[in-house]
Amino acid sequence: MAGRGVDIKLGGNPEHLARLELAREGIGPEHEEHKRRTGELLPEIEGRVAEGRERVMAAGGLFICGTERHESRRIDNQLRGRAGRQGDPGESRFFLSAEDDLVRLFAGDRIYRILDKLGGVDEEGNEEPIEAGMLSKQIEKAQKRWRSRTSSSAKTCSSTTTWPTSSVG
Repeated sequence: MAGRGVDIKLGGNPEHLARLELAREGIGPEHEEHKRRTGELLPEIEGRVAEGRERVMAAGGLFICGTERHESRRIDNQLRGRAGRQGDPGESRFFLSAEDDLVRLFAGDRIYRILDKLGGVDEEGNEEPIEAGMLSKQIEKAQKRWRSRTSSSAKTCSSTTTWPTSSVG
């Protein structure tokens, strides 16, 4: 995840790409040609970035794929927020294992009972992901419990969680 105050720009960052191109040419900021070459490169690179942005937007924007949930809901929300900045399209989805520490330590028994009821196997016997609001609610509660152990304030919001049935046991 990009650092605090760093936005992920769909299609790329023209200034950064120009600096990389100049570095490949051996032209650093102290070089006398730097300003002139930057002026030459930027319009071309801005055109490529605009085309790239359009392709990314047409494909649905930035997709955030989370492989676990953080103990803090706030961190999950920050990551989720990177998928759609300033009106850009985007989506986020989190995949969890029932064996993750957060689930096991703070929501295990409840989650395991819900997973047993929901199944997750199709007619041919193939495992399918399980998506259910009550699972997400249990994760939110687990995050609150974790947070209450480390801090007095907990923040929540709704989300989608997909459970791969292969890790449920």
